[in-house]
Amino acid sequence: MNRKPQKIILMRGGALGDFLLTLPALTALRRCYPGSHISVITYSRAAFLAQSAGIINNVTSLDRAEFSLLFEKNVDASDFLRKYFRDCDLVINYLNDPLQVSTANIRQFCSAEFIILEPFPKLMPAWQFFAKPLLNAGLIDKYTPARLNLPASIQIKGVKHLKDLPPGIKFAIHPGSGSKKKNWALSNYLELAHILKGKGFSPFFITGEADRDIFKNLMAIDHGYRLFNELALEEISGILMNSAHYIGNDSGITHLAGVIGIPSIALFGPTDPSIWAPPGEHVKVVSTADPESTYTRIIEQIDQAFSA
Repeated sequence: MNRKPQKIILMRGGALGDFLLTLPALTALRRCYPGSHISVITYSRAAFLAQSAGIINNVTSLDRAEFSLLFEKNVDASDFLRKYFRDCDLVINYLNDPLQVSTANIRQFCSAEFIILEPFPKLMPAWQFFAKPLLNAGLIDKYTPARLNLPASIQIKGVKHLKDLPPGIKFAIHPGSGSKKKNWALSNYLELAHILKGKGFSPFFITGEADRDIFKNLMAIDHGYRLFNELALEEISGILMNSAHYIGNDSGITHLAGVIGIPSIALFGPTDPSIWAPPGEHVKVVSTADPESTYTRIIEQIDQAFSA
C-alpha cells in the first residue's frame, strides 16, 4: 500500500483453532499499525479474547444475517453492509469463497485494497500461511508465533475455578476435539492422570460442547479428578493461565493453551502437525498415528517432553 491503512477488516471462518492460527497475522498488523482500527468478522468467540488482549478493536459475528448477502451475486446490499465497509482501507478475506463473490460485493462499498487467500494451508505451517501474504504485500515486516496476553480479570476467573483443586502442580487435560478420529482414548488419558498424580501433579479435565460423549463417560466413572465442562472461553482461558502444564489432542483448546504460552503436549493422530500444530518451542508434538505408537511408547515421549 502507498499509505498506512487506518481501517482494516479481516474476515475469517472456522472454529476456535482456525481463528487462533490467524492470530500471528493480526498481531503483526497491530504491531505495524498501532493506531489503526482493526475489525474481525468471524464465527469464533476467540476473537473477543484477541480484543481483550488489545490486538483488535472490534468483533462482529459472521452469523449476522446481513453477511449472508455477501455471498449472493448481484446483491442489493443492506445499509448495514455499506456502513460497515465504508472508509475501509484494507480488507483481508480468508473466507472459503472460491468464486470470490464476497470480494466482488465488498468492492461496491469501498475502495480498499484486498488480500485474498483460500483458507486451506499447504506445504507450510498454517500460522505462517495466513501471515505470509501480508509480508509479501509489504504490509508487515515480519511475523512470529503469537502470544495472547490476556488481562488479569480473566486470570482471576481461573483462580476461582481452581482454588479447591487438590495440592500439586496444576496440569490441565483436554481429552476431546472436534472429531473422534483425532482423540486419543479416554482410558489412556485417565491412566496418564494417575501417573501424573503419582509424580506430584494435580491433574484435572476440561471438556467443551463438542465433547459431550466424553463428558458423559467421565461422569460415569469414579476417577476422582475435577472436571470443568462447557465453560465460557474466558473462563477456560483463565484456568489455562493458572495451569503449569497442558496436554490435549489436535483441538481448539490445545491451540488456546499454545497462544497463552503454557508448556504443552499436543497429541496428533490423522492430521498433519507440520501444518496444523500450534507454534512455539513450549509446544511438544507427540504422534498417536504411528502403528508403533503404543500407550507405553507415547507415555515415554510425554515424559521425555516434560523432562527436556
